[in-house]
Amino acid sequence: MIFPLWIAVLSDLHICAPLDVAEHVADTVLRCNAIVPDLVALPGDPVGHLRPMQPIAAQDCAAVLATLRAPTGRARRPGQP
Repeated sequence: MIFPLWIAVLSDLHICAPLDVAEHVADTVLRCNAIVPDLVALPGDPVGHLRPMQPIAAQDCAAVLATLRAPTGRARRPGQP
């Protein structure tokens, strides 16, 4: 028997200041959790690096990203350096 596997992919979020980072990330996580995925993949750059916006520290969004829910797991692959 084959069971479907729902995978949510949140790629290249590029979260940067001066955006309202906490609200943006929390909304993204809320929307992702609402679809109840089996697995959440973060294959790109979660923290921004574009100028003139300033990148935020990874730990500033890590607590909110940690609230992503998926019974099979969460996976992250760093983007390009």
